Amino acid sequence: EVKRLWVVPAARRKGLARALVAEALRRAAALGAPSVRLTVWDWRREPLALYRSLGFETVPSWDPRPGLLCLERPLAADRVELLAPGAVRAHAADGLAALLVDAVDGGASVGFTAPLDAAEAASWWLGAAEEAEEGVREVWAALDGAGRPTGVVTLVRASAANGRHRGEIARLLVHRSARGRGLGRRLLAAAEAHAAAIGLTLLVLDTQAGSPAERLYRGAGWTAAGTIPDFAADPAGVLRATTLYYKKLG
Repeated sequence: EVKRLWVVPAARRKGLARALVAEALRRAAALGAPSVRLTVWDWRREPLALYRSLGFETVPSWDPRPGLLCLERPLAADRVELLAPGAVRAHAADGLAALLVDAVDGGASVGFTAPLDAAEAASWWLGAAEEAEEGVREVWAALDGAGRPTGVVTLVRASAANGRHRGEIARLLVHRSARGRGLGRRLLAAAEAHAAAIGLTLLVLDTQAGSPAERLYRGAGWTAAGTIPDFAADPAGVLRATTLYYKKLG
């Protein structure tokens, strides 16, 4: 169980808390622990967002105190983590590029046509790493036991002065070999929790109308705002309708 996580105020916002928890998780895994658990008060939004971005999920309470949430993270399952810009860059040419290529090969309408070259996919992720450094885009990945990405999602913050309350969910991808394990839901939840923690009050996204992703978004509380016909071509070049979704936070 993780307890007494504390960083002095002068040293905060440098990634120290994330590094401490990550090291605790590594040591627990090395000792053969099947999972790690912790408790956090429900009003502590920033620590809660940190824990969820590291793959912790709310579980039935083992502590009766009102307002105290109990979280747990299995160590054997794929973990969901917010990637630093350097990590996005490091994974760009292999795992992240492979996710994008797999999505296009599987018929997903994610801004590319088939066949998608791995070098082009890697180039897109290198651009995403630059945006992460600029604070424009944040990237979460589901990582398997060997540290390979099996899923990814990004959050893009609006740049307009009158739109800084909102963000866009983009590139929610799970490799076809890793589907059916709830990774898409976990990735989406991590991005939503972080968005709420940094003060965003509205999220938007778009997806191909009739795609399996629509079930995920509706199940996660997103609302369809409308459908635009012939909005974008699928990987085969056929024009498809796109549905716009939004979710209010807080």
